[in-house]
Amino acid sequence: MSIGCGNDDEYPDGFLCFIEPSKPVVWKFCRKIDITQDILFIAATMDAILHAEPEINNICWRSPEGC
Repeated sequence: MSIGCGNDDEYPDGFLCFIEPSKPVVWKFCRKIDITQDILFIAATMDAILHAEPEINNICWRSPEGC
């Protein structure tokens, strides 16, 4: 798994952070592995870190449906 972060051209001073793989099930050695709990843990940890910084605001977790 990895975490990425880069500029979000849609917003001034915006950043886009993401977790890969983003799907809850991955294939490893010809078998499915459910990583749902790992993704949720990483997302919750990232959210707590971002909310703890007073200079960071307007945090939006995007989905295919939007914020």
